[in-house]
Amino acid sequence: MSDLAFRSRLAKESRRLVAISRAEVFGVAEPQSRPLNLEADAALMFPGYVGPRYEPGGAVLVAINPGGGKVAYKARTRTDERFYPLMEAFQWCTPDALLARYEAMNTGWVASMRTWNLRRIIEPVLDALDCNVDRVAFLNAVPYRTREDRLPSAYARRQAWTRVTEPLLQVLRPGIIVALGQKAGDVLDHQYRGTARTFTVQRSNSDTYLTPKALEVLARIIEWRELTDVARWRRG
Repeated sequence: MSDLAFRSRLAKESRRLVAISRAEVFGVAEPQSRPLNLEADAALMFPGYVGPRYEPGGAVLVAINPGGGKVAYKARTRTDERFYPLMEAFQWCTPDALLARYEAMNTGWVASMRTWNLRRIIEPVLDALDCNVDRVAFLNAVPYRTREDRLPSAYARRQAWTRVTEPLLQVLRPGIIVALGQKAGDVLDHQYRGTARTFTVQRSNSDTYLTPKALEVLARIIEWRELTDVARWRRG
């Protein structure tokens, strides 16, 4: 499959998935799970990021779900003012603009991610993989915000995995999946049935430092990478 055909397939699958509503993921508990502010943003699904140089067999990073659901979060941040319109444009674009809007959303995600505390975990994972962000994919186990950033319910985690995450993984066909945090790792352990090698990198409070357990897992990722033919991920 050519790069263009692969990217087009990703764009089409992602467009199909963003039509899945919060109610379909959260079920009857959706009103209680919905953030109290910025409800229109909370209704937007981010289907995931796929770097422009990602290839099947590559690395997928999985977080639990997007932040931004706390009651104090009453207005878009400067970063969200740039990124959320890109998600909206992708969701509502015409078929002829689909691929361009998809790639614009991917580019916007990278700029957004670089402002997150989570980058302090993502960047060491990339170093352990000896690759850059262009070569990986990033998914949320549950692709919607939750009220007060609470852990999505077990029902929502199952529904999101079955209806959103798993279909994307079938297209991506990763060789390794790295869960960012124990919550995402628990979802991966319970839901994933594929053949990719899996790791969970623990997160610290506010992602301010790497825990000893996280450093141990990063060392195991390096060991795995050195024993595996992953030349396609190399920097450069």
